[in-house]
Amino acid sequence: MYYTLKEALCGQPNIFEADSPTKVGTTALSKYYKNNFDRSSEEGLLADWLAFWKIWIIGDVVVYGCCPMWARLPMNHVFSFVYICVLSFMRGAPTPSEKQ
Repeated sequence: MYYTLKEALCGQPNIFEADSPTKVGTTALSKYYKNNFDRSSEEGLLADWLAFWKIWIIGDVVVYGCCPMWARLPMNHVFSFVYICVLSFMRGAPTPSEKQ
């Protein structure tokens, strides 16, 4: 859904310029596939899942095993923030073509 909405509003061609909604949907699905299932680089779904397991297994042990009841929600938010930061740093780095 995210890729479809992003392509419809911001992509080239967007929903206002495209010949048909099918073209926007096809572009969005191809970007989704490339971002998550492309095996030509280390990025993708596998890297995301590895980061997920590395952070959340430890996070759940800490939150539910060590924190008092009143601190569980704030600690869970801390681990959520760290996970989103990790994903942002993994996906937000410029590609070699953008660096030049």
